Amino acid sequence: MVIQVCLVCLTIALVWLISILIPAIIQIKRTAKEIEIVAKSIYSLSEEAKESVVQINKTVQILSNRFKEDAEKIDSVINKIKGVTEIIASGINTPLIKMMSVVAGIGSGLRFFHGRKG
Repeated sequence: MVIQVCLVCLTIALVWLISILIPAIIQIKRTAKEIEIVAKSIYSLSEEAKESVVQINKTVQILSNRFKEDAEKIDSVINKIKGVTEIIASGINTPLIKMMSVVAGIGSGLRFFHGRKG
């Protein structure tokens, strides 16, 4: 009789345990499916973000190269302008010096002749 009572108690405990574990297992399975869906969404977003970063890097590299090329062109133009300025300056300085020398010579001659008359 004690064995039968123990078996009944074990059966009741087993039924009670199963009644608790089955809903818990079902809930764990649902949660696992939801986690899998969220993980796939995160993975998809991370792939899109990675592609966006790669595209941004390419665009930045292209713009950087363009800026570098433009800076080199500007530097070349500035050097050409400096060269032209030096050529113009030397072309102006020589005739200007000659003209000033002539004016100074005329002034000295006039002072010399003006001093003799007086």
